[in-house]
Amino acid sequence: MTHTETCLEENCAHSSVLYIQTRPPSTRSLSASSANQNQRPLGQRNDQEIQDTIPDQETPLLQNGPRRSGKLDGIGLVCYALQHVSSTWAAGSFSFASYLFLADIFKMTLLPSAVLGFVSTGCACILSGETGKTIDKYPRLAITRFWILLQKLAGATVYAFITSLFYRSQNRDLGSGVSEWDITTALTYGGILFFACILNLSTVGVLTATERDWPVTIAARDTKALTRINLIVRRIDLFSKLFSPMVVTLFTATIGNQLTALVLLFVNIATAIFELIWIKVVYNRFPNLAAPKPTPSNTAEPAASTSTDEGTARLKTAYAAFTRGIKAQALNWKQFTQHPVFLTSLSISFLYLTVLSFDGNMIVYLKSRGYSDAFIAAMRGLNVLTGLLGTVVMPFGERKLGLVRTGSWAIWSEAVTLVPVVVSLFLSGQGSASETTLTRFMLFGGMAASRIGLWTFDLVQLTILQRAFGDESHTDNKNALMSLQFSLQNMGDLLKYVIVISLSRPDQFKYAALMSGIAVLCGAVLWLAYAKRERGHIIHAREILEAVKLKKRR
Repeated sequence: MTHTETCLEENCAHSSVLYIQTRPPSTRSLSASSANQNQRPLGQRNDQEIQDTIPDQETPLLQNGPRRSGKLDGIGLVCYALQHVSSTWAAGSFSFASYLFLADIFKMTLLPSAVLGFVSTGCACILSGETGKTIDKYPRLAITRFWILLQKLAGATVYAFITSLFYRSQNRDLGSGVSEWDITTALTYGGILFFACILNLSTVGVLTATERDWPVTIAARDTKALTRINLIVRRIDLFSKLFSPMVVTLFTATIGNQLTALVLLFVNIATAIFELIWIKVVYNRFPNLAAPKPTPSNTAEPAASTSTDEGTARLKTAYAAFTRGIKAQALNWKQFTQHPVFLTSLSISFLYLTVLSFDGNMIVYLKSRGYSDAFIAAMRGLNVLTGLLGTVVMPFGERKLGLVRTGSWAIWSEAVTLVPVVVSLFLSGQGSASETTLTRFMLFGGMAASRIGLWTFDLVQLTILQRAFGDESHTDNKNALMSLQFSLQNMGDLLKYVIVISLSRPDQFKYAALMSGIAVLCGAVLWLAYAKRERGHIIHAREILEAVKLKKRR
């Protein structure tokens, strides 16, 4: 759980931009729009509806209706891709290396790594909405640079703490469990947890800005350009997930874990400089990003207390600010859950409640069954390659079927192809020697095939989310609302950790897989509910019946 202005900078350097003052959409026009959405594909709107959804502020004068030129500034697009490669590569390296390092330091227990995943995910689940609000509140370039810098510094700090633990593990056995830790080890591990939470939140901030806000602003209703940016982003995501763990493994095999942690520390610091430069170039190359955001309609600040007790006045002010924050968060959740796109966010969040992916849980399980590291790496690479195929299927499906129908085909193909995976886990024994060729094919073949539907659906849902909130750019909290999807996805991750902790033995993994398959099925059913709301039907029953009757007559 990725965003462009088609006017090139060199062609606009000496020209002025025409602005118009628009009015907010009326209640009647919004109602009419909602009623008509069931009669035509998502994204196809008449001229009046498009005029009604232009924000109540100065915005560049655009052509009526969605544009499909797909033209993008080359230098800006390259720098955008470079920044995203650097950011996702760092995130992929950390998600793999941190657990690898902790498993090496605490050899006799998996508790430290499990607590790290649970705490950092829980923190992101609670605070993702507040993180997204900063994207709405502050200027685009400044807040994006802030989150990039915080992400890099937090990652470097975690690697520094891990290096310290490596040094201590050489002089003291840390593998016997938490009961034998000294105060220094406990504080160091606490620092890892704290800065891992900061890293997770800053990553949410970077992704909310660069994958949700910036692409929509840059594309400026150019649906072809938005799809092109989304495809670039998703392919970069898959590229980083495929190769960053391989590079980490190469370093650990040649220079060892402790030196690898030091290398990653310095890489985080060095790439921070480049990312700050690249994101500035992107900002300069696409003038739309400099457009002012809607001013948040904040409630009036309470008057300062005239009491002589300044401490009581500060306490009241802090309490008032806290309650306003809680109310704002509750209001955001209310708006998000009442929005039609919420069903799509809930649907994709169920896909995060699964152990049926090549994450740490699946890798540990496969190793317990005797599979070699080389074989597991090869299967993981195969899954990434089939995921890349999904980024090819999505734009083709959008052109031929539309977004909603493509999403239906994608998520149900994932659900169906995961059925043999779950069945194979129940048919197989505990060791790989007891397996048959059929069960292996069902397991690894089903996993690989499911990635096509997964990444196709991911792109479809992201595009729908962007268009929904992009069309409602008159709201002053669209990024806060979009970031709530990260909270839903993190909830799915949290439940996954709870399931794995409860079913921690390798012979119980099949039950966790069964629950994961049910979760994917629930996500598919929720998507059907959204599809029926948007299209008015799930399948073309009338056309099918007419075709059957015609065939009988012949």
